[in-house]
Amino acid sequence: MEVVKVTRNYQMVIPASVRKAVGIKEGDLVKVWYDESEGVIKIKKVDPLEEIEAELRELPKIKADWAELKKYIYEMFD
Repeated sequence: MEVVKVTRNYQMVIPASVRKAVGIKEGDLVKVWYDESEGVIKIKKVDPLEEIEAELRELPKIKADWAELKKYIYEMFD
């Protein structure tokens, strides 16, 4: 476990050991939340494709071929 400092703008640097273990790179998205049951702040790397799929699944009128959609989205991020 490492200790990090919160800056004036409430920013922190994720330690290199944690970034490497989780596979976080510059530009990646992460979710940050407070787990009240454990009393800790948690960080989870976000897969943009999973986030987009989750949003699309919320729209009941959309009928998409998920394989084609995944291919299209991956091409967008390349």
